[in-house]
Amino acid sequence: MNQFTPDPINYQWVDSDDQLAKLVKRCLTADWVAIDTEFVRTNTYYPIIGLIQLALGEEFFLIDPLAIKQTQPLKDLLSHPQVVKVMHACSEDLEVFQRYLGMMPEPLFDTQIAAAVLGHGLSAGYKTLVEEIYQVSLPKGEQRSDWLQRPLSESQKDYAVLDVVYLADIYQQQLVSLKQLDRLTWVEQDCQNLLAKQRQQTPPEQQYRRIKGAGTLTGEQLQILQALATWREQEVEQRNIPRGFLLKDLVMVELARRQPDSMPALAEVEQIHPRVLRKDGQQILDIIAVAVATGGSLETLDTSLSREAKLQLKQMQGLIAAKAKLLNVPPELMMSRKLMVTCLLNYLATGKPELPAGLTPWKRMQIETDLMKLMASFSEQGS
Repeated sequence: MNQFTPDPINYQWVDSDDQLAKLVKRCLTADWVAIDTEFVRTNTYYPIIGLIQLALGEEFFLIDPLAIKQTQPLKDLLSHPQVVKVMHACSEDLEVFQRYLGMMPEPLFDTQIAAAVLGHGLSAGYKTLVEEIYQVSLPKGEQRSDWLQRPLSESQKDYAVLDVVYLADIYQQQLVSLKQLDRLTWVEQDCQNLLAKQRQQTPPEQQYRRIKGAGTLTGEQLQILQALATWREQEVEQRNIPRGFLLKDLVMVELARRQPDSMPALAEVEQIHPRVLRKDGQQILDIIAVAVATGGSLETLDTSLSREAKLQLKQMQGLIAAKAKLLNVPPELMMSRKLMVTCLLNYLATGKPELPAGLTPWKRMQIETDLMKLMASFSEQGS
């Protein structure tokens, strides 16, 4: 059993600009800091930050963003090129910082990505890693509590600080292992890729492609779904409400199928809230009517494969799995099924084997040659 034990945990509560400035001044001389956030997103489109947890060496701090007026020191820390920002499964935290400070932490080290590179599974949770490494079970009781209330309870503070106490130690252990395996650059590349993806905001007019069930619609129905999804995205951003508070995905797909042309017909669609019917019903009908009148059609999103293509996909999955086994990493880390399907469909459409964008250099180096040879052989198999 690992002897690292964080109890008792001493931490400093930071709720003044002067305290924050002094803390950041110290952080800027460090090689790394561990960071986490607590936020609330129950009734809003955008996350509302409630707390920032920070580890500097073996010191721990809870920063109150509701009390801080001058945020420039935090921006200086998050952007400092010589201070690595250590986080875990940080996609949502990145969004929180983008909203709060207009920027994301960089350089970034995500311990979940590192765990995958070190063979601990694709999406190892923080709690899972702590149990595996330290045989300690973290409490979950405060996970969904109100992080905007003041004062925070002692239970909330104790829960929050644990997120960086173990994170700091996990990072140091991972760093040693990654250097021994010569895989630190793998994590760095994947973290840079994560930041790049977070910066690529999906335009409102492309949101329809992300809606569950869109692949079941015809081109004409997709035209309606696109119009509805574009409108929904603009509205929820402006109103700052979750997408589902306006129209759920399954409702959007049903609207595209049924194409109601009257309020009674619209009211028959299940799970439309009466408030939405009253306030937005006519506009929804108008959007559908315009899309129908346009008479356009979009390319379908159907990614179903023929029997032959399914066999080819299975060969691709087998190759990736074999490569992953040699490296002791999860196959999905090397290349997701979704990317493989995209890669295969593009090849079947163009006859040219190509890896999709988004694969980091280390992954390309491991799989490109053999995967391209395999895909090129598909044409021979079909001849």
